[in-house]
Amino acid sequence: MAAMFEHDGTRTRGAGRKVFWVIVLAGGALALFHFNGCGRHWGSCGWHGRGGHGQVLTEEEARKKLDRAADRFLSKAEATPEQRAAVSGMLGNIAKDWVDFQKERKEIAGEIAEALSADRIDPVKSGTIRKKTEELASRAAGKAVETAFRLAETLGPGQRKKIVEEWREKR
Repeated sequence: MAAMFEHDGTRTRGAGRKVFWVIVLAGGALALFHFNGCGRHWGSCGWHGRGGHGQVLTEEEARKKLDRAADRFLSKAEATPEQRAAVSGMLGNIAKDWVDFQKERKEIAGEIAEALSADRIDPVKSGTIRKKTEELASRAAGKAVETAFRLAETLGPGQRKKIVEEWREKR
């Protein structure tokens, strides 16, 4: 067993550094691929059509996606026409917020691409980008939760219970 760990005393100079930089460059390439929107699942080149999964390019596209999702949601809850009208009134603001978040995400992706393509990685710049990303994610998640509760307020307790039961089955 000890023979397996013994070596002839020679050292391959820089082999560890080469492996490290290959990993760093591969990670950077994957990040660029992902954030520039060319990932198969996430980007405009992917399986989910124009804009990719969850991405929208205009408020009209966002509104169409939201209308389809709201229709499925409201059908499962057996919503009344009044409830459908109330939810429909909220969708315009939600679509605008969605597009605004997408624009911010694209700006951050551009900053990431710029930082990764620099001669040297600037730790201050990477920290700033990380903070921007965390702040955007926090605001988007907060807005999603707030919206879910606002939409749920249009439904009665029994309707909300149906939605929650179905949601739990899928989780």
